[in-house]
Amino acid sequence: MRNVWDRYDAEESGSKVFTSLITALKRLVTERPQLLGVCQQMFGVGVSTHPASASTESVYGLDVGGVAGMVASAASATVSGVANMMTTEAGLSVQSSSMKLQCIDQLDKADSPPIPESYLYLLGVQCLVSLCEGFASFTAPLYNSIMVQKPRSAGDPVIRAPPALDLSKMAQDEPATKQLRTVHDMVESAWPALLAALSFLISTNLSDELFVDVLASYQALTTVSGMLGLTTPRDAFFTSLARLAIPTRVVSSLDSYASVEPSTPRTAATAISESFGVTLPGTNTQPPGLSERNMACLKVLVASALFLAGSLGESWHPGSKRNTIGPGAGSLPPSRSVSTSGPSQQLAAPGGNQQSATSQAKHPLLADLDPDSLQHAIQRLFDASKNLEDYAFRDFVNALCKLSAAMIGMQSEPGETLTAENESTDELATSPTLSPPVESAHRRRVSGIHLPRTLRSGDFGISKLGGVAMLNIHRLIYRSPDVAWDPITGHLLSVIRHPHAPPTIRTQAARVLDDILVVVPRNITTSGELQPKVQRRVLDVLAQQVIPESSVSNSTTVEIRRMGLETLHQILQSSGHTLVVGWETIFEMLGSVCKPAPAPAATPVTSPSSQQQLGRNRPPPLDYLNEKGYTSLVKIAFQSLTLYSRAIWTTGRYQHRADSGGKPPLGSLGFDPGEAQGRG
Repeated sequence: MRNVWDRYDAEESGSKVFTSLITALKRLVTERPQLLGVCQQMFGVGVSTHPASASTESVYGLDVGGVAGMVASAASATVSGVANMMTTEAGLSVQSSSMKLQCIDQLDKADSPPIPESYLYLLGVQCLVSLCEGFASFTAPLYNSIMVQKPRSAGDPVIRAPPALDLSKMAQDEPATKQLRTVHDMVESAWPALLAALSFLISTNLSDELFVDVLASYQALTTVSGMLGLTTPRDAFFTSLARLAIPTRVVSSLDSYASVEPSTPRTAATAISESFGVTLPGTNTQPPGLSERNMACLKVLVASALFLAGSLGESWHPGSKRNTIGPGAGSLPPSRSVSTSGPSQQLAAPGGNQQSATSQAKHPLLADLDPDSLQHAIQRLFDASKNLEDYAFRDFVNALCKLSAAMIGMQSEPGETLTAENESTDELATSPTLSPPVESAHRRRVSGIHLPRTLRSGDFGISKLGGVAMLNIHRLIYRSPDVAWDPITGHLLSVIRHPHAPPTIRTQAARVLDDILVVVPRNITTSGELQPKVQRRVLDVLAQQVIPESSVSNSTTVEIRRMGLETLHQILQSSGHTLVVGWETIFEMLGSVCKPAPAPAATPVTSPSSQQQLGRNRPPPLDYLNEKGYTSLVKIAFQSLTLYSRAIWTTGRYQHRADSGGKPPLGSLGFDPGEAQGRG
């Protein structure tokens, strides 16, 4: 096919033979949708398949990339319950659609052997699969030899997450470059027709064998597009895979299932339908969740994202071209949908027989599809962040912050905005606030994120952001702040200081931020110019958590401040002897817990002479005495101040002031006074 492209399609005035062939194959496999049927598994389990749900589809778009709607409309002439029973067997399979006898062996017969009606479509599917596998088998070895196994100079690190190929920077006269350019142009020309054909086929009633072939073709075209730097085709295949993995019907059905009373009595129609195995419209016999084929698509999505992690760039974010990769995969319509279904979810094997279930377990793409294995695969995606280059890691973290900001914004009070300190959402590129659109029905965004009516106890993005930060502490210290420090701490602070975000999420953000601020000073191994810069960053961020923006306070704000003061105390205990800057910031944080009492409105302003008569050095009365929450703030701040005061007293007694070099005597913070006495 590469020779066909070079001879015909590569020429501007030549015949577009390859392009026309792919278009013809697409038309062939999609011309008889009623013959191939609909695979109900691709819509998830525990969801309604009745046409009455069309109103929901008009809001959220068509399932499985919009292609299954064409199949469903062709099959809608039958009663849905009867159709469910009649389409349990695959509409297309090698066993039922292939020729039983070879025509060449029947030349002496007067009548031709019977040809199955679906034989032509089986040939079309096999042609498409063979073409996709050919792209991958040719491109992958060259990509590995050029980007992964290329010779390195002494001291160069091993590239574990390579970027995409840049054909313009490669030697143009090399045979490998010319062949890669040919594949690049072929995929760039044919991907719309290939995507349309594959997305249609995967939503039809395929046997397990053909489903695996089509899914492998999806993965092949996704990775080939990524390796060759074709951003638009790569994102389009990722988007389609995401919709196949997480059907919109499953996501939108979670709320309705949770709101149904479990004690609802069964009607006579429900009892009859259950006895015949027919699902009535609007009735669900199990929780909404993902089928095995959905989870197989999710497995391929995560594997493809892991393979292309070094080149995804801004496509990590689910709001970018409707992608749900990596952080988007975790965002967790995937993990929420799988975990919501729970252990009681019954994942029926396609085809509904024992033979299908046995064949599933044998193929790698259909193995390890339990929720625990998929959660482990998703976690590997975040663990791989330590292998990314700095520019790729910055894109990964920014996408995770955008995802978290979008999900938190939808959980905030209606009409409020999420104020952030940095560009942690796509809207922040042009505006300092994120205003989530008000959609009272299901609170769903264009990115595909959907949240239930019941607020969650924590944010997935913040949790994963903390894990990624701990895996990349060296980036927080030794890299430019815009790589990791600014986006991570800026997003966490924006959540902490947002008064309308759920209290549990604000507290979670504070906990994650405090863990980072405690660990960073301990891992500074140099005492040069970098040490004061990093220490200043840590204390400045901590001060934004401890010192309130306004006098308005609540229990959540007090708890967040208390956590910040405890973090300061831990820093002083473990790293106080290394601090060379920021003491004025520390005292400002400690002093912020003392709130002067506001003067009564009717009290006249006294003159300076009368104030002197009341007491020259007497401080104003404090206003926190009657507030229960401030007691804990004063206690923890007093502990830090006592620690520092004891250090001053000990050092001032046994050490000359000149030994501190004009700086506060920090060397004794945290050590035993008995040691100082022995030293004296």
